[in-house]
Amino acid sequence: MDRDIVTPSDLLELSQTTFSLGTARSMAMAGAFTSLGADLTSMAINPAGLGMYRRNEISITSLMSFARAENNAPAFNSNSKNRFSIGNFGFTANVYEGSGPLVSVNIGFGYNRLQDLNYQYSYYTQGNVSSIADVFSDMLQYSGINRDQITGGFNWSNFNPRLWGSILGYKAGFTDQIGGKWQPTWIGNNVDIGNYTTVVSNGSIGEYDISAGFNLNNKFYIGATFGIQSLYQRKTYYYGEDYVYPGNGTDPNLDYQLLYSNFNQEVILDGAGVNFKLGMIYRPIQNLRIGFAFHTPTYYWIDRTYQAYTDSGVHVNNPNDPDGLKPGPDGNQYTNALSPVLEDTGGYNWEFTTPARLMFGISYAFGNRGLISVDYERDWYNGMRMKNNPGGGGNEIYNDTFRSWYKGANIVRIGAEFKPLPFLAIRGGFGYMGSMLQDEEQVSAAPMTKQMLYYSAGLGFLLFLDRADGLQPLLLRISERHKRQRHLQYQTQAPLRGPEPQLPLLVSHDISQRQNLPYRKSCRFLSGTDRISGQRRKRTDFKNAKRAIGTFDRRGKAAPRSGQIQDLSERSCEFLHKSLILPTNRHTPAPKPVTRFPEVKK
Repeated sequence: MDRDIVTPSDLLELSQTTFSLGTARSMAMAGAFTSLGADLTSMAINPAGLGMYRRNEISITSLMSFARAENNAPAFNSNSKNRFSIGNFGFTANVYEGSGPLVSVNIGFGYNRLQDLNYQYSYYTQGNVSSIADVFSDMLQYSGINRDQITGGFNWSNFNPRLWGSILGYKAGFTDQIGGKWQPTWIGNNVDIGNYTTVVSNGSIGEYDISAGFNLNNKFYIGATFGIQSLYQRKTYYYGEDYVYPGNGTDPNLDYQLLYSNFNQEVILDGAGVNFKLGMIYRPIQNLRIGFAFHTPTYYWIDRTYQAYTDSGVHVNNPNDPDGLKPGPDGNQYTNALSPVLEDTGGYNWEFTTPARLMFGISYAFGNRGLISVDYERDWYNGMRMKNNPGGGGNEIYNDTFRSWYKGANIVRIGAEFKPLPFLAIRGGFGYMGSMLQDEEQVSAAPMTKQMLYYSAGLGFLLFLDRADGLQPLLLRISERHKRQRHLQYQTQAPLRGPEPQLPLLVSHDISQRQNLPYRKSCRFLSGTDRISGQRRKRTDFKNAKRAIGTFDRRGKAAPRSGQIQDLSERSCEFLHKSLILPTNRHTPAPKPVTRFPEVKK
């Protein structure tokens, strides 16, 4: 729910790479290049492959990504996202050729896109009796916050950021404190609550590689790469509810009743990481190649910013309007509230290491007619480690989660190439990534990939340019890749309201992507209602939702997190979501809520 910290599931997403992006040739063959070499993607997979070059080469690969998501719950908004980007560019230069044991030396510089973080998904459910207002009420109650502390002007830095969403909920009318108890006073008993969710992610992870490859006797090839990774992700979470009552749509027991409410959050991650890669390829006979590569964990430094927004529409049932909210001609009051920007930067940024990776590959060439290549990769996700945690609670909270939830994952890639004509190559590939989760039946608080399948195909054309110094080869390659990800079921709904505890909604979704010169995944949500009746309609162009997006403009600065975090020793890294499953009885709305919103804009 609250996204004020980085969770283990976030770090898992940032740590997953499949090396199925890169040049068009490597994408068409599913990235099975541990033993092949002589491709600029080798710098990111097995740098020993750089030693197989006998000439200089420059390459650039563009791509179009088409991401689609499927949920077991109906979609509320678009479940697709398309994007143009660069998958690879770089060059290699042959800087030495000799007649001794050292046959040649090549150096290279390049960029490879390791992960595409552009996706969108959405879903909704109706007929619910639980609300995010129940969660906010419990969080404020258990934290011991009194209404007077968050009414009028106050210092946000005095409150743990995990409570900022609850405070915003109070300001927008989700909850109020009556007789010392926080409860959603503007939501009645016989209500049909609609939950609407959308997640939108934009960004990518790429790596800039500085590599060197050596050819020894045309038998052994060794290489090394220093990699500098660049990470950027802007992720926006939209959550909305609408409230439908039987009959004429009003609850006579309420002076005020919520028509709709929205809780939107935005998180921006901006960071860099470094790693080192070593590789070797052995050619026992002319057509057979055997390759090994080891990738050290990538050490990441990540700056993070967070901001949240709430808005609501409230109908005034009591013509006397005891709280003086001054509704408009439609009898409704519209409110909104915005948190400061929480910044985890400088000495308070997030630092962690990704899994170490070991690769083995074998390939065989059938003369000039074609080849087949098979890769096996082992990634140790249980070896991920948190190094600096500005959210508090200690790094071991995260590290214990990595050890107990995750395990080593197995990845297999198979690629093939066939040349029916000297100038034409037909390529295909298949990849499979097994689960890195120890318990695949567990329910998480966010989508977590448990299996990935991808298959690809492509064509390569060898053309020649007629230049003054002779014919120069020009390679034109086209590829298409499809990827499908399966995720754990994840919990989205609080079992808090009603005479009987409501079971949480368990959502599962698969992400499929198609990439022309590559491809990838999706997530999103929000809705509202502008009426007081039993009729509900979805509004993807809801003006308050758009305003929420526009208000993430970094207005206001929160104090460094070191001055904001309080009582974090009792919070685990997944606390945000544990607050969603606290069993309580239904709250009874108070008949006459007291005045609030002293500083809320109309």
